[in-house]
Order: sequence, then C-alpha cells, then structure tokens
Amino acid sequence: MAASRTRRSTAARVASLAVGLVLTGCGAAASDPVAAVDAPVVVEAAPRMAPVAATARPEAPRALALHADGDAVVATWEAPEGPGAAVTGYELFVDDAPAVVLDAAARSSRLVGVVPGDGVLVQLRAVAGDRPGRTAEASLERVYRAPAPRWALEEERTATAATVAAVAAAPVAPAGAASPSSAAVPASARVAAERSAAPASSPAAPDWAALYRAVEGSVVQVSREGCTPGDASTGTAFFVGDDLLATAAHVVEDAASLGVVVGGRYETAQVVGLDVAQDVALLRLPTEHPGLALPLATELPPVGTPHALVGFASGLGQSLQLGTVSSVLPAFAGVGGAALTDAVQSDVQTSPGASGGPWLLADGTVVALTSTGVDTNVTVGAGAPTAAALVAAWSRAPQAVAAC
Repeated sequence: MAASRTRRSTAARVASLAVGLVLTGCGAAASDPVAAVDAPVVVEAAPRMAPVAATARPEAPRALALHADGDAVVATWEAPEGPGAAVTGYELFVDDAPAVVLDAAARSSRLVGVVPGDGVLVQLRAVAGDRPGRTAEASLERVYRAPAPRWALEEERTATAATVAAVAAAPVAPAGAASPSSAAVPASARVAAERSAAPASSPAAPDWAALYRAVEGSVVQVSREGCTPGDASTGTAFFVGDDLLATAAHVVEDAASLGVVVGGRYETAQVVGLDVAQDVALLRLPTEHPGLALPLATELPPVGTPHALVGFASGLGQSLQLGTVSSVLPAFAGVGGAALTDAVQSDVQTSPGASGGPWLLADGTVVALTSTGVDTNVTVGAGAPTAAALVAAWSRAPQAVAAC
C-alpha cells in the first residue's frame, strides 16, 4: 500500500472547521476552532489492484467420432493439444439439447436417446474454468446404399476431424461471466448447412417395377393335393437352381401330389428336402430352366430395409407387395410346429397362398421367404441364411420324403 500523505491548504482548513461546527451542533464536546483549523488532514491513498492475468482458451478436442455400440451410440475423443489453457471439463451437445457436462478425464460418452439410425450432430467443447473453448463436431447418419451383392441399409458414420466451430472466432467472455450453452452454434443450423452443401450420396429409389419384371418368371404357384379327399391348397415357390424350387414346408407337407406352372407349362414337383421346424422345403422339377434362379442372402437384413414380397396371395394371380423389415427375431413359433431360429418380420400384410414366396431386395437377392401372417398386421418370414444352408445340404444329399 502507498504511504500516507499530509496536505495543509485553505480548503483543508475550511473542511476541518466545518466538521468541528457540525460536531458542536450535535452535542459533542467542542474543540478549539483554531486548533481544528491548524490540525492536519490525513488522506489515505486507494490500494492498487493487482493486474489480472488473461486466461487463454483451451484448444478443440481432437478426433471426435461416433461409434455404434449395440443399440447405443457412443462419442469418443482425445484431449486437446496446443498452447491453450488446461482443460477442466467438457460440454457435449447433441443437436439442440442442453449441454452434458463432463469432467476433464472423460474420453467417451454414451449419447442418451440416440440409437444407430438416428441423424444427429454432436458438438464437443473443451472448458477451462468458466471460459468456453473451441468446439469439435461430428455427425452420424444412415443412408441407403447399393453394396454388392445386395441392397442394404448401411450406417454411415461421418466424423469430422476436430474442426474449429464458429464459436472459436468469438471474443473471450469477460471474467466472471457465465458460459451459456448457446455459445455453441445451434446444431440444427449446422446440420441444415452440411446437408445442403454435401453432394447427394444416396442412389435413386429402387425401381420395384423393373424388379418385378425381372423376377416374375422365377416365382411360381404351387398346387397341392393332400392325402385325404378335399384336402387341396396353393402356395408360392421360387427358383434357387435350374430345376430346384424353394418354398415353405407347410405348403407341401403331407402332399399326395404337387404341381407348378413354368412358362405356361404344367410340371409335377417332388419334395427333396423338408424342415418343418424352419418351415423350409426344396422341390425338384423334371425339367431344367436355366437363368431363373434367385440368389439367397447370407446375412439377415437390418431393421428398416425396404423389400418386396412376390407371391400368389389368396390364390389369385401373382402380385408384388412393398414393405419394410420391422424386426429380426432370434426365435419365432410359426404354423404347423415351426420354430424359426432366424425369423424376419415385415410390415406387409399378406394372406394364404403367398406362403413360400420370396422377400426381395432391389437387386433381386432373397432375404427371407414368407412363413406366416400375424394378426393380419405383419408377416413373418424364414430367414434366407438358414434356407440357403438347407438348400445346399439337400442339393448334395436329397431327402426321401414320403408322399403321405
């Protein structure tokens, strides 16, 4: 603190005298007026404030990325590097939701309410004390692509490597000022800007009409005569080889005779493979028909995959129905004792006569075959991977299936 200073001036003497008069008027003991005038006035100098050191802003977190972890999405990152201030925590923004505050040791965080398939923009900001730092961002979207050998719904993870957001250019907030979460650029604005600037990466919508024209000759109606009088029914089958047809087991079970029409010509069919539990059967024709076989997928389709069901619903003519895979079931109890181990559920509503028909992706790959309808609202199919394994086994070693 600076030393005291003494000043003797006419103004000081007058001020001192005025103080004495006030005290006298208030009943206090009066002092000698002359002594009061001659007494020195002590003025204390104000203390000097120590200079406040400027606090640097932390750098942006590095390598921010999003990863699917089962049915969750997790953000991961690395600590900032560079001359910025030491990080005391992080603020995580998902779209326009309030910030999630994380400690300085955090290197990952599960995104609450976000699942694989959501389109979200994630922003992560480093914080030093009460001062916001720079922001890194990443986005997660799902897009339709056409990978070989089939159309599928893929997860596209677009991770922008530690880009500095517009907030980095804003002036540092005054000392003691709060750092509101709105300091980050609104995610909705960034998503809109990114999508408008990015080139379109999704192919055109599938041409289902063209698909139908390409596969209509590969899908046939099965006519079944049972072992008892009056026991007759129809179903659907499709080519998986030059002289082989796949269908549902319950379509051909307990049949005395089976027939199909291929290219306007009637042919009898023989059961050479039957698995009631998986609801899959294999038929052999006496004549080969090259070029009609449809490929069977080796993997189950993910939920959300668009597909087409081709069959002879209600015993009428051939038809195509469009739907979306709504669930993949590890186990399903179907008709006639079926216990499917890799069932696929669709939002398509179908009816008897369509059983055994293929579920097709836009490139003609079969991902399931119709097994049964459920409460008329959804349809369950036997997964193509299991069907493919059975077809391969029966092709090498046909079963001897009794007619009745």
